[in-house]
Amino acid sequence: MWKGMATSYIKTLSPSNGIGYLMPSSGRNLSDEEKLLENILKDKIGSVRKNDHNLSTQWDSQLSYLLSTALANYEYERVGGGSFATEEFQHGIKNYVPEGHTFKAFPIQFTHFESDRMIQHIYANKVGAEVFLAKGEMVRHAVRVKIV
Repeated sequence: MWKGMATSYIKTLSPSNGIGYLMPSSGRNLSDEEKLLENILKDKIGSVRKNDHNLSTQWDSQLSYLLSTALANYEYERVGGGSFATEEFQHGIKNYVPEGHTFKAFPIQFTHFESDRMIQHIYANKVGAEVFLAKGEMVRHAVRVKIV
């Protein structure tokens, strides 16, 4: 988590100070917004699978939790240029996914909060559609949102 900085101080800074552009803290509770967006996406994915493809959807909260490590790693790579916990994530997935089953994922980053556009983008991508429309007795889905 980042520590907030006084808005009055941020306004005095300029990019020429070598600091770049800083935004004041929004005061939003990102955890609540992440959960809300996750639930919206789950509802929409489940609806598309059921209404358009006659597929049921089983959500797996443990798998969603495991995806947190991958998201943290992607964020760290983007910001810091390195990686961390890659092996831990891979071991966690290997230990969680039953023998003879396959783990498929479609990590994606959006610059907006429009869930309908997110669903369309995922569905339009070959790998995204493959994960989106996976079928089978043991298929489990997970969604994890990280707002940065």
